[in-house]
Amino acid sequence: MKKFLLLAAIGICSLANFSYGQKQKTDDKILLNSYTKAELNAIKQNPLEYEILSYALSNGTYIIDQPKDKDVSMFPELRSERPVDANSKLLFTDFGIKITDRSQYFRIVGQNKLLIVKSSNTLKLELSKSSSHE
Repeated sequence: MKKFLLLAAIGICSLANFSYGQKQKTDDKILLNSYTKAELNAIKQNPLEYEILSYALSNGTYIIDQPKDKDVSMFPELRSERPVDANSKLLFTDFGIKITDRSQYFRIVGQNKLLIVKSSNTLKLELSKSSSHE
């Protein structure tokens, strides 16, 4: 019985490590659209920084309508091949954008929409809140 439990525990740990490794490979592939291999390897030296980038892949951007009463002409333009709305999921890596310590704002050409890329500080705060509620 003890051997069975030990083998089951080892199997579960192996499966968890395999799953994490697969997710990390997938995240790396996507992140390479915005970061070089050298940059990504340097980021991985700080596990929290890598975790923030990984979290940003699913939570790092959102889309809003361009405010009618604000001049947004100073924001850089992005082109999206498909129409976007508030439910669209655009990744910062789709445009080669890097996460910085400040939120970034981009106009989506021809669609009266803004893509907002959250700052590393905002993502870190969100990640800590989501981790504390699990």
